[in-house]
Amino acid sequence: MSKILLFGSGGYSNVVTDTLERKKIKIIGYLDIKKNQKSKLKYLGNISENIKLIKNKKTKGFIAIGNNYIRKNVYNEINKINKNFNWETIIDPSCIISNKTKIGNGSIIIAGTTINSNVKIGKQCIVNTNNSIDHDNFIDDFSSTGPSVTTGGTVKIGSLSHIGISSTIKNNVEIGSNTIIGSFSFVNKKCLSNNLYLGIPAKRKKKWQLGKKYL
Repeated sequence: MSKILLFGSGGYSNVVTDTLERKKIKIIGYLDIKKNQKSKLKYLGNISENIKLIKNKKTKGFIAIGNNYIRKNVYNEINKINKNFNWETIIDPSCIISNKTKIGNGSIIIAGTTINSNVKIGKQCIVNTNNSIDHDNFIDDFSSTGPSVTTGGTVKIGSLSHIGISSTIKNNVEIGSNTIIGSFSFVNKKCLSNNLYLGIPAKRKKKWQLGKKYL
């Protein structure tokens, strides 16, 4: 049985834990700033207290943090300690994924998702429950989608962007980096970087500051 170390212990880590259990992957514990009293997993301390574990070539890990910006910061912190850290890529057994799709290290594809041909997903991405990702999409590093997101063909999503719950993106649409698409939106044209869009059709509402909480 494989074993894995988690970084983070918030609500999203429960989704990750469930997926790992279905894949029969054992969790050795989690690292976080402080112990989460609600977590049933073993608390191993913070990152600075576990340098030796992180440097160990046999250690596999996954960042169980839903916020794209925070996830990237944790990734960079680990990368400074061990640039060759072994990041686990997690795919729920219920997913249907084309063998022509490429998924980056440290990304997760959650239950019920279908991904069609020639899709490229970067590192440390979250493709959430019951997504439908059509052919030739490109989802850049540290991006995420909410549950029940649908994309048409040849969609591009920039780094650190988030697509809200039940949103739909029309084919051939490009979404910039650090762009937030509000829940239940229909995106039918290009969305610029560092902005919030929402509605049917989605319209730009305001600038979006990198690191601002969106979940």
